[in-house]
Amino acid sequence: MPNVNSNKKVLFLPNWTEGNPYLLRLSEALENHGVTVEFSAYPSSMFGLCSLKRRHPGIDVVHLHWLGPLIGKILWAGSPIKFKLRLLAFLFELGICRLQGLKIVWTLHNRIEHESIDPKKELVVRRLLTFMVNKVHFHSKSAMHLLSNEYSVDFEKKGFVAEHGNYSNDYPVDKIKKEVLAKKLNIAPNHHVFLFFGNIRKYKGLEDLINGFNSLTTDNVRLVIAGRVMSEQDAEFVLEAGKVDERIITMLGFVDDCDVGPLLSLSTSMVLPYTSTLTSGVASLAMSFGMPLVLPEKARVFDFPGDEGAEYFTEGNIGKALKTIQERDLELMRKHNLALSKEYSWDNMAKKIMEAYTSY
Repeated sequence: MPNVNSNKKVLFLPNWTEGNPYLLRLSEALENHGVTVEFSAYPSSMFGLCSLKRRHPGIDVVHLHWLGPLIGKILWAGSPIKFKLRLLAFLFELGICRLQGLKIVWTLHNRIEHESIDPKKELVVRRLLTFMVNKVHFHSKSAMHLLSNEYSVDFEKKGFVAEHGNYSNDYPVDKIKKEVLAKKLNIAPNHHVFLFFGNIRKYKGLEDLINGFNSLTTDNVRLVIAGRVMSEQDAEFVLEAGKVDERIITMLGFVDDCDVGPLLSLSTSMVLPYTSTLTSGVASLAMSFGMPLVLPEKARVFDFPGDEGAEYFTEGNIGKALKTIQERDLELMRKHNLALSKEYSWDNMAKKIMEAYTSY
């Protein structure tokens, strides 16, 4: 077994820490085991990756996370020839990094970027990237197996699993804020509150969720849609839905950290109608609060929480799932999800990632 206590200096790319504690919690857990973590944006200049070792002296590992800014430059090439040239330049950069002695680890958060401008070309870039990096990190075994088939890569050799950590200590619940929020949203104790939380985009299946919720005939249900809207079109759609069905409550815009805990504790269950994803920080957040989940069958790729903690639905049947979960033993589901989330600690995640840093 590799020496997981070896001192390493790791560079996280990109520096996306604002509004998302994922990178901060992971870096803290790694640093508790002697790893030094630095953050950086993706270099904007041509062959900028080659300069990472000079600009960050002493780094041993480059850990790639979300690839949007990096792949975007390649996909926006404008012509097939330019695309190929930029792709070759990118692969050459990675090769130089490897020759400089840097180890490259990639956390595969998504199959492709959400709302990719060219999914087919992006898939080509990602497949080639898997051959250039040392290790590929997945948050679940199912995700690794799924991408092994789709990328035509044997991830059993260079892939590894380290489950997503929980957010149990990130969002405390202020009882006064909770009471104020309940009054503001006109939510009563007898309401079953479905919560959609996170960035509001079309890819997250909002239209299906709203249509499914509209099919519920009882008055004791509420749907809260909270988060940043990514386009004016999405904002108009959500606001209009609230006008048509007064049981739909909108909280559009960034939700302050101090309001996240009260909002989740006020809600009964989390609904995540994702159409395509490999993992979900919001699902991990909901589990940290012991919230029952409503998930599509595709979300079984998370490997949690299973039927004990979630109501799964097939395409077109989200309305049925919203009705069925109200009839289940919600307290039992809460206990299951809360206990399961405690197993997924940042410390356990960090230990597995450290093994990837130190194994050659």
